[in-house]
Order: sequence, then structure tokens, then C-alpha cells
Amino acid sequence: VTGQREISVCPNSSFCVQTTIVDNDGGQILELSSNVAVALPGASFTVTGSNPAMVSICWSSVGAAPGLRSFVIAASDNAWPIRGSQTYTFKVIITSPPVAGTSGTVSYCAIAAPFALIDSLADAAPNGTWSGPNGPSDGQFDPATDQPGAYTYTVINGQGCTGTAILTVAQLPSNDPYCVLLSTGELERSSFSVFPNPNMGSLRFGPALLPGCTLSMIDLQGRIAWNSGRLVNGATALELPNTLVNGSYIVQVVDPLGLVRMARIELVR
Repeated sequence: VTGQREISVCPNSSFCVQTTIVDNDGGQILELSSNVAVALPGASFTVTGSNPAMVSICWSSVGAAPGLRSFVIAASDNAWPIRGSQTYTFKVIITSPPVAGTSGTVSYCAIAAPFALIDSLADAAPNGTWSGPNGPSDGQFDPATDQPGAYTYTVINGQGCTGTAILTVAQLPSNDPYCVLLSTGELERSSFSVFPNPNMGSLRFGPALLPGCTLSMIDLQGRIAWNSGRLVNGATALELPNTLVNGSYIVQVVDPLGLVRMARIELVR
């Protein structure tokens, strides 16, 4: 309850609330009615006693869109010839869930270095927790010991509402061109992420590209499908040209000192 006759509820949760209605004339008998079942489909409305009359309302917000709903409780006594009546309006606010991030995929090779899962989760909110195929995770993925699969990132806002995003961690076969290059020792094995993945043409990087880097999109036949040219100011994001066709690509970044880093993405537009 967030205010007088105001209830705030998280998406896909439930609540029960009680309120008591009293007629100051203790000899009167109260009759109560409500449209709560219309305003909140599936809600229960239970009245105990007649004066005081205690009302209990329970409802599940599963499947309900965020927004404001309102309902009334109408009370009338049995006075004669003029019955006393009162209407009480209640507001129910279904809040929007917190945004944990944008679900996506990250691919890795068995010989890759450990990396932070959050570096591959686009729009990640801070202070979340990870869980994976083996239960709770510290957010660091070690290809040598951790299992591929779905890793869920969960955040909780100040109202106790939960938001989640899923990062699918997929192991590439050892003969994948990216893994073959990695095994030659030509690539630095430190963490480098390109997201979201699959991607619709707007690349974001973690960490950001340094000034003077060049970026190439290499198809799985080893051909350079596109080259950015020298990025004078570096970049945290880059738009790909519409001429690139959908498919699997290796994103190759070469820094001014010649250090090569790569990541694999699926381009889907």
C-alpha cells in the first residue's frame, strides 16, 4: 500500500489487502458491493462481518500490462426510510518491471580466457546477480570450468520488483575459423565483447575501441566483407552499412600497435 486507498504491485506478482468499513451507528447493518472483479479480472472479494465489515481483496497481476486500474467499494446501511451510503475508490498501480538488460548471445572458444558475462549483455543495469546452469554465478565465465547455456541476470528495484535478461553462452567448435585463429596465438585472448548478439546492424563494444583502431567484418570464408577504415576518435558503438548481408561474421579489431582482437556475431536484420 503506497498511499490512502492506493496499492502498488509488481508485474507477475500478487497481493492481498484488507480494509475495514464502520458505521458509527453500531445498530446498523452494512451491505457492501464492488466492481473489483471487473477492474481486476480474477480478483476475489470477501466480506466478513456486518458492522464493522472487513473486506479482503486478493489478486494476481500475472499477464496484466503495467498501468493504473481503479475500483470502488460501495457501502450502504439499513436505515429507514433513507439509507446511508458511501463509496470508496481504490487505485491499483501495476509498475513497469526494471530493465535488467537486453537478452542476447555470446560465443566463445574452449581455449578462450575467462570473461565477464556483463560485458556481453547490452544495456545491463548495475548491481544485479547471475545464475546459470549450475546455479548462482559470480558473473565471470571460465571456459575451462563453466558450462555453456543460459545465464540469467536479475535486478531488483526499490519496490522489490524483479527484472531479468538472459545471456546465452554458446561454445564454438574447435574448427570454427575464430577458434582456429585464436589457437595460432595471433590473437590476444583477453576479454573483448561485441553486442547485442544477434545483431541488427548497430555494434557496441566492451571495452570501447581506442582511437586509431580499424574494424573489419570477416565472413566465415575468411573474406573481408567490410572495413571501417581508421577510427580517429575511437568508438563505443558503430553502425554497419546496409550492404552487409545477414549471416555469421568475425568482428576483427586492430589497434594502433597492431594488437588484434576478435569476436563473433550473427547479423540479423
